[in-house]
Amino acid sequence: MLLGVRQDPRPGPLTPIPVSLPGIPSGTLLAPSEVSLTTVWLGNRKAVEVTRSADGSVERRPLKGKRCTTVSPPEGQPIGDTFTAITGSGGLWPYHSDAPTPAWVASTDPALAQLLAAHYGCELRDPEA
Repeated sequence: MLLGVRQDPRPGPLTPIPVSLPGIPSGTLLAPSEVSLTTVWLGNRKAVEVTRSADGSVERRPLKGKRCTTVSPPEGQPIGDTFTAITGSGGLWPYHSDAPTPAWVASTDPALAQLLAAHYGCELRDPEA
């Protein structure tokens, strides 16, 4: 299970990441290089907001502008589980985007970033750039 999926405007080089970690006050903002947990950023040109009505029907509302889908898997989750949770047919990417692939991928885990970029055939970005 992946936690902390967000749709944000595209991050800059040192876009702070809100964290909730033991010993750090809630809401503290850290630069990506200061966060030891795995984070994945996916460039999302067709981001959607998914809502369910009272009758159970699903509505996908397009979000304007270039977005970044941010994924924060649980600490210690195997790379294969994270990859499948993002890319699977019922995964995070198809749930949060109407685009077939991300425009780009970045991650604090270089191996995961390379795996996702190769799978999607998209640009691999440095999370600090």
